[in-house]
Amino acid sequence: MDIEDAEKYRTTLETEIDAHASRAVRLLIVDDVASWAAERSGYCQGNPIAMAVTDGESGAWGIVICRSIDQARVRSVLDRIEVGGSSLVREKLRSPGAFLRHTVLHELAHLENSWGQDREDACDEWAFERFDAHAA
Repeated sequence: MDIEDAEKYRTTLETEIDAHASRAVRLLIVDDVASWAAERSGYCQGNPIAMAVTDGESGAWGIVICRSIDQARVRSVLDRIEVGGSSLVREKLRSPGAFLRHTVLHELAHLENSWGQDREDACDEWAFERFDAHAA
């Protein structure tokens, strides 16, 4: 599956974030996450499809996500989640909307729980708990 334009899903993604966030979270849809971070003197390991961010001055939360995500990158994310123990991941995230919903919930898990990159599996679990409870 290729995701051509995440902007098409903005309303759904913002609704999902609002339903589970303890405070306001800004959704930023960008062409390239690493470039976006570099332009702001921020750190970004590799070039992820999405990233949770906290503004250093205001403390405001944001989720940055790639506008388009090709099939290889989607497959890579699904493989990582599957290796982490979620056997139904491909069934649950088979549409672009579902994949993006899980992605923003995963990033929200980083923000809500102050979890770093070493907690990727925990972020997926947190995201799936909310994903399943609030099917869009």
